[in-house]
Amino acid sequence: MTASCWALLEIDPTNDEGIIRRAYARRLRDFRPDEDPVGFQRLVEARTAAITQAKWQTARDEDAGAAQQGEHENASHASPDVRVLVAGEDGLERIAPETGHQRKADYSSLFAQVSGEAFDNTRDAKTLFDSLEDLLAECREKRTKLPSDAFWTAGPWAAFFDRAASELDLNSYDALIAAVARGMYGLFPPCKDQELKRLDDYAAGHGIAAVVNAIERAVQFSERGDFLFDACGAASAQIYFEWADIARQGNDILHRNAVGRKAYFKGKIPLVPIDDQPHDVGESSFGRYHRKALENGRWPWVFNPLRALCPAYVVARHIDAKIGLSLLVLSLMAAILPLVSQTSNYMVAGISCLLSVAALRVWLAFCSKKLLLNRLIHRVIGVDRKKIWSRTTRYAEINAQIPKRLDVLGALLTMIEFGSLLFALLFVGIQAAHIWEVRHLYAEPAEQIIVDTVVPVLEGPAHGFGLEYSRFFEFFSSIQSDRSEGVPLRSLGVNTTAGGLSNKLWLPRIFMTNEGVLTKLNTSSIELYSRQNRAGGPVSIKLWWNEQRDEKLRALSLLYRAGDPALRVSIEEMLLQFSALIHRPLDDQTALTQQLLWKVMPPRDQSSLSEADEDMFQAIVLRHFMGQVSNPIERASELELFSQFYWLLNAKGADLVESLALRKYSLVAEINVQSLEYGNLPSDRLLKNLLQSWLRDPASHVVFPSRRQSSFQQFEPSEIIKFPNIEVSIARRAFFEIASSLLNETSPARVREFLTFSLGRVPLELHPDDANFWTTAAVNFISTISRSGELDFPMRTYLRNSNEEVEILVLQLMARAFQRPK
Repeated sequence: MTASCWALLEIDPTNDEGIIRRAYARRLRDFRPDEDPVGFQRLVEARTAAITQAKWQTARDEDAGAAQQGEHENASHASPDVRVLVAGEDGLERIAPETGHQRKADYSSLFAQVSGEAFDNTRDAKTLFDSLEDLLAECREKRTKLPSDAFWTAGPWAAFFDRAASELDLNSYDALIAAVARGMYGLFPPCKDQELKRLDDYAAGHGIAAVVNAIERAVQFSERGDFLFDACGAASAQIYFEWADIARQGNDILHRNAVGRKAYFKGKIPLVPIDDQPHDVGESSFGRYHRKALENGRWPWVFNPLRALCPAYVVARHIDAKIGLSLLVLSLMAAILPLVSQTSNYMVAGISCLLSVAALRVWLAFCSKKLLLNRLIHRVIGVDRKKIWSRTTRYAEINAQIPKRLDVLGALLTMIEFGSLLFALLFVGIQAAHIWEVRHLYAEPAEQIIVDTVVPVLEGPAHGFGLEYSRFFEFFSSIQSDRSEGVPLRSLGVNTTAGGLSNKLWLPRIFMTNEGVLTKLNTSSIELYSRQNRAGGPVSIKLWWNEQRDEKLRALSLLYRAGDPALRVSIEEMLLQFSALIHRPLDDQTALTQQLLWKVMPPRDQSSLSEADEDMFQAIVLRHFMGQVSNPIERASELELFSQFYWLLNAKGADLVESLALRKYSLVAEINVQSLEYGNLPSDRLLKNLLQSWLRDPASHVVFPSRRQSSFQQFEPSEIIKFPNIEVSIARRAFFEIASSLLNETSPARVREFLTFSLGRVPLELHPDDANFWTTAAVNFISTISRSGELDFPMRTYLRNSNEEVEILVLQLMARAFQRPK
């Protein structure tokens, strides 16, 4: 109460009692006894505490000689026992230890009435005199002990005042109160916060605060502060009032716990105890807001724009945890959703998150003070339930002040929050600008828009433009981005408008990805033809020339322009299938490979494909497959991977080319790969499409050990190569690492012969799920190539795998192969 009485009176600390009384009269208008009895009682206590503190401060400021004289006069009215009071080094009162010759203190002077009349000398009065003497002597003896050794109890004092009220008349009782007031001189030690941890002991009547509470209930010195100051001196009275204030706080805590919610709320408005109000609540603006809410019975409308800019971390920790977490989560979702999928649905979801954040922050600006008061009262309820009595501990638990600086975690989360909001706003702004640019095309048929954008891309290289492969395939992927369960929505009908598609970002994405697909060449197509004829060979890849590509794109352009939507979808799917293999060539050899891929791509003239072309295409597919299975694969089993590899190894090149025939309806769009028995296919579209033939031919599946291809039975089994503690996935990846590296060294036909011979010599009892199967096949493969003498293979492979275990095993397999006798 000492600190909060000035806040309740709304004045600064002062020694002028006139100012205090005028402030009390002014505040009575806000705390009328008939309307707010609890507030009125707090105001009375605040006035009493303020006057008490003013008197104490005035007494300290008096002249030292006058103060000593005043203390001497007060001591003359006290008991002779007061003479043993001495001043300690810290300025606090101490009791000098009694000697063995000292007699029991005579307290008779305490009971002399102020008027000089003799006290009631009946038997009951004398008994009360003796009881008071004993109580005072016992308290002074406890003060000389350590706090842990002194056991203060309020029971004797309560019993004493009950006897006095029943046995004495009114005049004698007033004289007794005066005697008790004079006996307060040096009776209690100063208050220490560490002694206020056991509220249960206080409720049981133990402790100094309980003793003072028993005395205060009987004599009510807090309402007669002047009387106590005159009777026992300023220092002792101040100590007594401090203990009385602590006892009052304990009574309030016990009362609120007993009453429950009604003690903390007036309707929906919280009643914050004055002792627990931090400085922020004590401010005049906040105080007026709270009082106005109590008067009207509802929360007033107050707009604070600064609260709307509070970081979510600050809101969660100091205002409302749910709102703070919601702000942070919505901010992150507004930034993440557009990254998950750049479709209109996700964009709308991101905009919804942004609007939700804006709405929450506007609501926070209106209701910040309400939320702060609710947070404060719930903290008060929490510490009251814990029966926390210590003022320091309560302040630390209830403190509702919002820090001016953020800690490290708060600064990090704030940067993430506002960074996410900034990114989301930029994304929404950019997408809105793109939609605005193409707004006039949303009423046009989507199919016609696609034709008008795709045909120039397909015809661009024939008109002297270079082709940016990554953007080229990204362009066709964006065309098919608006899907419903894998089927392009364009197939619903040719009259479907761009605005009728569910993904409203589909149209601007086409124009965004179309930019940069074609690049202007400084060399004309006529000059390119002349250079090719003069060189007598392939044109340098620096000129980006590919005759097979341009011929194929011209044919695709004609089909695309004249075809129906289903055929156009099939052309787009076919181009995306080859996207895994076709890329910008880095040298003349890879330029030839790219020409072959464009030649194999449908639509094609069967007579234009030679046996060498088919053989080369099969080698490219094998290398691509082995490059995938050289990395970790979670879904597919070793048997499935081996079965797929064996079919690609032994199938004729014409079969592979035939499976890529351009159809009116896309094969990949029709087949649900997840429903197939052997459904664990490679990830890209090309290999999935090629392996459809393998899936449709059960005889092509290699099952170990019950059934095996007849081509394997003609080879003599080799010895089993064992490497202990090797996982089957590591052994398999090492085998394909070695096999794929050899495809770059010799003809594909020879490599297939070596692989078939090496796999055929693996003993029949080994299974692809066994690591020894792959290690034996790898050693057989290296030994076969080494014995053939066609390649200088020893100790040279092209490792692409970043796994250290795979690299070590490859080196060990090579060393083991060269140690075997030929």
